[in-house]
Amino acid sequence: MPKKRSPFSVIRFAREALAFLRKQSALWPVTILLIAIPSFVMTVAGRLTEDGSPLLKTGVPDFLELNDPQGYSLVIAIVLLTLLTVWGAASIMVVGRRMIGNRAGRARTSASSVMKESAPLVFPIFFTSIIQLAHALLWFIPAFAAAFGAYMIGIAMHWSLNSTFQGNLYFVVFPLVVFIAAIPGIIYLLRTSFYSIVLVSEDLKFTQALRRSKEVVNRRLWTTIRCLAGLIILFLVPPTILGWLLEPFTQTSVPALLVIDFGMNVINALCTAPLILSSVLLYGALRDAPKAVRL
Repeated sequence: MPKKRSPFSVIRFAREALAFLRKQSALWPVTILLIAIPSFVMTVAGRLTEDGSPLLKTGVPDFLELNDPQGYSLVIAIVLLTLLTVWGAASIMVVGRRMIGNRAGRARTSASSVMKESAPLVFPIFFTSIIQLAHALLWFIPAFAAAFGAYMIGIAMHWSLNSTFQGNLYFVVFPLVVFIAAIPGIIYLLRTSFYSIVLVSEDLKFTQALRRSKEVVNRRLWTTIRCLAGLIILFLVPPTILGWLLEPFTQTSVPALLVIDFGMNVINALCTAPLILSSVLLYGALRDAPKAVRL
């Protein structure tokens, strides 16, 4: 009897997501308007805090310091821009949920209809992410305790980082201990990583979406880790490497910085769209695969 193929193939997810994206013309303007442009604005805002950035030689920092010395407007702007990127991701998931069998509603034929349908999902996704983070902080308590304990031990014993042995304890042993202590929190974040897809595809809200994601992932945690890692390597590592290579050129002039940052944010957004669609496919495979299927 031929061996049954596993439904968890990173390459298959990526190919299906790219093929689906090519047919969904409405997602291209959504990706640029709601992900690329807000990300570009946040990147430029971040450049204002970097030492040596060409933007520091313009009048923008002085203008902001004069009109908003506390930085409140910048924080509000970052939150609003983040909500726009959440809206963009929700729009992609609204269309992408058709790939895993949810065909409710009429087919989306324009960017405006996609954005209109996904708009009510923005705040549920945003607030659920806050709930997820709050729960994760509880799981990270052992890591916080390990880090604090390492700090107090170092003070009590008057350790010097100039000592090879004591320096190795600080920079090798203690980070390793903190990482091990953080594993429960990391596992929690992985188990609940599909909450936004659940919100979009299964009409569950807040903690219900977190619990549903845990139920689906718990059966195949290592499969989820492998597939998510593979998708991240496929879609995010190449643009990240390209960004590192182009980074020195951003220090030459303001026009070069703006052109490179805008181009990289467009590239990152165009890579993020198939990553989101691939994650939708992965969730559908995890949810629907028989328990007998093993890797």
